[in-house]
Amino acid sequence: EREVERLEDRLDLMHLLATAAIRVEAQRGIAT
Repeated sequence: EREVERLEDRLDLMHLLATAAIRVEAQRGIAT
């Protein structure tokens, strides 16, 4: 069970990083 929780935490972190990256790219596109 702990390994599943760890995997979910990792997926949440990856989702947050991906969302942040998309926002940065979007802001760059708007700024250009």
